[in-house]
Amino acid sequence: MARKVKYSDTKILNAAAQVVAASGVDGASVSQVAKRVGAPSGSVYHRYPSRKHLLGALWVRTLTSFYDGLDEATRDPGADHLPQRCVDAVFDWTIGDPLAATLLEKFRTEDLIENDWPAEVRVSIASQNQRLADLTNRVAEARTINPLDAILGVLDIPVAAARRAHDFDNDVVTGALRDRAVQLARQLLN
Repeated sequence: MARKVKYSDTKILNAAAQVVAASGVDGASVSQVAKRVGAPSGSVYHRYPSRKHLLGALWVRTLTSFYDGLDEATRDPGADHLPQRCVDAVFDWTIGDPLAATLLEKFRTEDLIENDWPAEVRVSIASQNQRLADLTNRVAEARTINPLDAILGVLDIPVAAARRAHDFDNDVVTGALRDRAVQLARQLLN
């Protein structure tokens, strides 16, 4: 009979996200993450051989989760409702996973991933970056617009509005920002 996993990847990565959000990248040691999850450091090292593997896995998970929503929102890139779907995807993801949203708000890939990071982490990050490029190019081609307008309408405007809504933490302002983001995205995506 297989042993029950006591410290899952999800628990460890959630703890890592909490530590990074609270202490920054430099404060995110394996021992701090282990302490947060209530595990011995060896349990973390068993899954992630180094701090860089751990932080890389956290970042890849964050990007993957975020891009999953955008990918779904852009499934029908020529649809009239695309701007609304993109804005909704970003706002809903931000509300649904505020800790991951905090990571994307506070950090960039370059803050976490350097040239000496494990190859598999760099490959995974490159794969996610390509995924974003593919979905924005798919939108640009379907709508016959400039790819820069696609990235602004699909990603940048919705993210900026969601960040501002998070700062205000007010339902009325959030609704107004969401509506305005849809209007701006529509101008870029048409």
